[in-house]
Amino acid sequence: MLNDAELIREYKSGNDKAFETLLSRYKLSLFNYILKMVGNKDVAEDVFQDVWIQIIKIFSKYKEQNKFSAFLFKIAHFKSIDYLRKNKRNLQKEEKPLPYSRNNMEKDIEKKELVYLLNNAVMNLPAKQKEIFLLRQHTELNFREISKMLNCPLNTVLARMHNAILNLRKILKEKK
Repeated sequence: MLNDAELIREYKSGNDKAFETLLSRYKLSLFNYILKMVGNKDVAEDVFQDVWIQIIKIFSKYKEQNKFSAFLFKIAHFKSIDYLRKNKRNLQKEEKPLPYSRNNMEKDIEKKELVYLLNNAVMNLPAKQKEIFLLRQHTELNFREISKMLNCPLNTVLARMHNAILNLRKILKEKK
């Protein structure tokens, strides 16, 4: 299996399959990240496509010493933020459906309720906390990489994550 840098080199030399491999490697995590940022499936699909179009246009600026996932999620992050700024968050939030389980419907329902509550709680976090929480949860980036990506001090990133977790606990405790 080729790593990201090798796939990018392959794509730049004309191998379209290499791009398809990159796309499939990040499709789910990237889409879920964008969906949680914008809160609407249709919009997330549009932003997702915009991200990959942007990636294709600026592949030449990608430096192999950088982690491709950081490069990709940085573009997704800014595309999502741009969309939210332009549209002032007038979107209806959607929950992500969970797969049906025949074995234990009661546990399935409880799990679905918990996921719904958690997603709702995340969507209600202050913007800066939500940003850090979602980047950490939906990417392979560590806090130092998130700090570099957002051009923000590491201690600020850590504090925002800590506050996000405290706020999530508080919100979920109130919902019980």
